[in-house]
Amino acid sequence: MLVPMSKVYIIGLKKYFLDALEELQIYGKVHLTDLSDGIAKGEIPIESMRLFKTSEDELDELKSLKSRGQILLKNLFGKPDIESNCPSIEMKEKLSIAALVKQAGAYFETAESEASVLVQKVEDLSEEQAELLQYEPLLVKIEPTVKKLVGDQDMYSTAIIVEARFRAAANELRDTLGRISEGAATTVVKSLGDEMLGIVVVADKEHASIIRQTLSDEHVNHVKLPETFEELPFSEALTAIHERIAILPEKIEKAQIELALYAENQREILCEMTNGIINCIHQLEAIEQFGETAYTFVIAGYLPSAELPDFKKFLEDKWANGVTVEEIPIEPKEYSRVPVELVNGTKFKPFQAALGIWGQPVYGTFDPSFIIAMSFPFIFGMIVGDIGYGLLLLGLCLFFKWKYPKNGVVQAFTGVLAPGGLMAIVFGVFYFEFFGDLASEYIPGLNTLKPIQITSSFSLPFIRTSSSMMMTLLVMAISVGFIEIVAGLIMGVVNNKHMGEKKEAIEKSGILVILLAVVAMVAFKFVPLLTSGLSVQSAAIVNYLIYFVLGVGFIVTLAGGGIMGAIETMESVSHIASYIRIMAVGLVGALLADAANKLAFVTMPNAAGIFLAIILHVLNFAIICFSPSIHALRLTFLEFFGKFLETGKVSYKPFAHVRKDEQS
Repeated sequence: MLVPMSKVYIIGLKKYFLDALEELQIYGKVHLTDLSDGIAKGEIPIESMRLFKTSEDELDELKSLKSRGQILLKNLFGKPDIESNCPSIEMKEKLSIAALVKQAGAYFETAESEASVLVQKVEDLSEEQAELLQYEPLLVKIEPTVKKLVGDQDMYSTAIIVEARFRAAANELRDTLGRISEGAATTVVKSLGDEMLGIVVVADKEHASIIRQTLSDEHVNHVKLPETFEELPFSEALTAIHERIAILPEKIEKAQIELALYAENQREILCEMTNGIINCIHQLEAIEQFGETAYTFVIAGYLPSAELPDFKKFLEDKWANGVTVEEIPIEPKEYSRVPVELVNGTKFKPFQAALGIWGQPVYGTFDPSFIIAMSFPFIFGMIVGDIGYGLLLLGLCLFFKWKYPKNGVVQAFTGVLAPGGLMAIVFGVFYFEFFGDLASEYIPGLNTLKPIQITSSFSLPFIRTSSSMMMTLLVMAISVGFIEIVAGLIMGVVNNKHMGEKKEAIEKSGILVILLAVVAMVAFKFVPLLTSGLSVQSAAIVNYLIYFVLGVGFIVTLAGGGIMGAIETMESVSHIASYIRIMAVGLVGALLADAANKLAFVTMPNAAGIFLAIILHVLNFAIICFSPSIHALRLTFLEFFGKFLETGKVSYKPFAHVRKDEQS
């Protein structure tokens, strides 16, 4: 349901303006509109309100403080957005903007300093852990080589890890070290996989300093050990790294706990400050939407009509006659600018969310949420039409709804698909399909049931895969299209009248008459029952009347839409024809299920055949979850809604304090 709105002007003495603006924000139900455009065009004989220089400076400071608050939130809680971290916490003390700026600035300066120390501690320990874990497996590979070279001797040893592409440079380094140590240094180049090389250098301690100096002077492009371990002999460095890796997780955990405790201690005051800053920013940014005279201010907006009496009392209780509200009638030409709020019951909420794919309706028109709830499951069920697949889909939807009760996306998807699964079961009974023709052909007891033949082209159950039923299925699909397009045109005429769009209403009325006349013509020609009681003369008169109505329809259509009216008429016919996809897509799924059953029971009546049949049914079910949904949504939104739904761009967003469900 579209919530009825009232357009209001809030007029008051200037001395009450700042208090009124704050109280209006606390009240939180008025959607503000911008008067500046109307004032500039001379439509409203008042002046636009402007920010003073001091207010502009305060706004800049507040925005800077907001950014600092978001950075603090990210550092302390991992996310910069307020809604993820803060409940709706109001300022305990009412402060002026200047006082808030001063107090928040002092708080942020202290909190930023304290938080940065704790955050840096966690980051440093985590980086150290990552760095050591990078070295450890490579050094472990080198360790046997070092032990073999050093043995029990008191020798200097070091290891360098370089990229494999520097093998030639590694060989040159080996020769250099051998030369400057006069053969005292032993250098071994060892492959550490495809990408890295290990260079192990062992020498007596007399040559340790010159080797270290050479390695430094040669600017060897290598993976350096952390500074803490770089000067240690290799065996000592490796032992120290093992020990450090073992204790780092505990240190990181302690640092994280320390940071989390600090964050929780600061949450309330940080949220209080940040929310207060955002509220003040919203107040200052709203001012230039208002108007003023020498002694009064004017604020324009909308609020739900049901709230208007309480709002009037609210203003009267606060300022008596100092601030008043005046309701202004909403003219049809303004509907596109009126904010829209949709309120639907729990069962229709998922379909309201689905409506967001297409867009919200313009104020004063139909709310399509209920219509989607009728159209989508019906078309989906008519396409799928299988008891087995319907039960499977319904069961999965109920499971996911139970498993993820707080996940909005899951609840929305399952809320839309579950009714579709239910309608698939209903149509499955009508088609007598249970995982295709499993029941009608292969399940003992059920396979003996035969359809009751009503006419040569219709039976109960209606076996849609039978060649004799194809034409009837085609007529059924087109009939659904005709009903929806006609219903859409009727609602379109009503919407156009509400919005004062007379030509569009006339055009759609003409198209509606044409479609009804064409159906009457087809029925009169192909349904003998309609003409059996008529004489030749009476039948001719009826035919002439139908042609006359058809001509009137064309004239009305051209009068309303001109040449575009003729194009729209052809488009409506093509939209009705689009509903043939209900038959086509449905038959593909049914025939694939039948093929899977035949594979298991006729072609390959063994374990392999059953396995392949199950795979085909799973594949078919996966397709069923997506393809019919897409086609049902397309027919509903494009063909059906295209006849009446005009989308608006203004959602109801009241001027209000920051709340948990709508913080920014």
